[in-house]
Amino acid sequence: ATPEYTLLLTARSNGEESDEPETNEAEVVGPHAPPETAIDFSGKWTLNLDRSGDPSEMLKALGVPWAARKALAHCERKLVIEQDELSWTETISTSVVSKTSHLWLDGRPTTEVSPVDKTLVTTSTFYEDQEGETPGTCLVSKTTWPDGSKSQVIK
Repeated sequence: ATPEYTLLLTARSNGEESDEPETNEAEVVGPHAPPETAIDFSGKWTLNLDRSGDPSEMLKALGVPWAARKALAHCERKLVIEQDELSWTETISTSVVSKTSHLWLDGRPTTEVSPVDKTLVTTSTFYEDQEGETPGTCLVSKTTWPDGSKSQVIK
């Protein structure tokens, strides 16, 4: 049976301090095997709205219109992940929209059309060790817009 999980969303607005440098370019880490302790994230995930941060500021920064931000703020979100070594396919579903994306977990960039402004965006995803955590338990996705006006980092 496919495991089911709860997804927790947190967002940091541009106004908050961070020790991490901002980036406007997708970082290519290069093809490599996942860490031996890498977690297989395959399964069905549900966003826990009670424990998650309000995504409104993040969505606003990404150019999502007000009406869509309001609709998504209280919308149940489900995510199905199919992971096979370095291949990752995710389908996110809400009552507003459904979207499937394919990513590589070794830093190889993928390009897709942004559903917000219809521009091509580039995403690189890779494993990143976090202090105090078991290696292979954190994935980072860095998405950039071609004009450098926006970028998004998801951990």
